Amino acid sequence: MSSRLADRLAALRRQRFVGRDDERTLFSEALASPQPPFNVLHVCGPGGVGKTTLLREFMAACEQSSVPAWYLDARNLEPAPEAFLGALGQAMGAPAGQSPVDAVTARPGRQVVFVDTYELLRPLDQWLREELLPQFPERLVTVFAGRETPVPAWRTEWQSLMRTIRTRPPCP
Repeated sequence: MSSRLADRLAALRRQRFVGRDDERTLFSEALASPQPPFNVLHVCGPGGVGKTTLLREFMAACEQSSVPAWYLDARNLEPAPEAFLGALGQAMGAPAGQSPVDAVTARPGRQVVFVDTYELLRPLDQWLREELLPQFPERLVTVFAGRETPVPAWRTEWQSLMRTIRTRPPCP
């Protein structure tokens, strides 16, 4: 029996989660694969269709697989590189002064960074795509969830390194 209300709430959420089997399989295979089939996963769709709920399912899969994972919500971030790096370092529990890139590189195995409400970080899109993410080891998977589809540069420059999931409202 769980001793924390948060554990009970998480279990209830998982019990209520139905569908999205293809998406969960895609992500689970990425966690289990020696080399991830993608390094960036974009989850996009209109508000209220379950993007955050799907991210929670992905985070639960990480926990079950003992894969370190960190969650950032762009609603709590200024769209500036320093703010993003500071929030990511804090989420990772990196020592003060250690960059998130160094923190990820120092840890072995698969790791996942989740960024929710990504549309609010659109001013950082080019910086993330061209400067930050290329510094990470290829064992890291980054999951962006937002209302907008990825800009064309993702689909051209990162074509073989990314996947896109377009969420739609579940059928009644």
